[in-house]
Amino acid sequence: MLRHLTSKIKATGPITVAEYMREALTNPVTGYYVRNDMLGPDGDFITSPEISQIFGELLGVWTLSEWMAAGRPKRLQLVELGPGKGSLAGDVLRVFSQLRSVVGGASVSLHLVEVSPVLSRLQAQNLTGSRNREADGEDQLVYRRGETAAGVPVSWYRRLEDVPSGLDQLRQVRAVHQQLRAAAEVPADLGGGQQGHEELRGEGGAADAAGVLEGL
Repeated sequence: MLRHLTSKIKATGPITVAEYMREALTNPVTGYYVRNDMLGPDGDFITSPEISQIFGELLGVWTLSEWMAAGRPKRLQLVELGPGKGSLAGDVLRVFSQLRSVVGGASVSLHLVEVSPVLSRLQAQNLTGSRNREADGEDQLVYRRGETAAGVPVSWYRRLEDVPSGLDQLRQVRAVHQQLRAAAEVPADLGGGQQGHEELRGEGGAADAAGVLEGL
């Protein structure tokens, strides 16, 4: 990864923190999240949904409460970024099934943004069993589709930008990132390391982002 980043910076100049993190985490060859399953006792870390189902079930109850407060719209689209093993989504959907009388005739769908082939297969197995299939072409925005036992359609995407439009909160996430990129990011450049080795470093000072945040 260091050789790849060094070559990239030498060829195109300093890169933003966002670009650096994207390469380190999701590079299709050496990215941290695409190489293996890093969750659980045999991995590097564990998350709340893997410890107890209560976390996801409470989130499911909260989601339904917010949906009801919004006037019970006919479409209820759940979007999760980096779904891990699919445990959180599974716990939320379990609540939806148990409160089917509350959900009524709403059209519920699940949209997962996942770059790891290993984790997407694990999510598909945990959420849909054998009721899923991969897209034929690599250029498909939805690279995997499935359906839960309760009939909830599940779609997998590689990028947040590929998730269907009309989701207000996702638009807000994009807007925040776009504004902060212009005001606060410090590019990563190359500097001389010990014994003649190149090292990555931040170049320049961070701009004051307080004004940007106050305006959001």
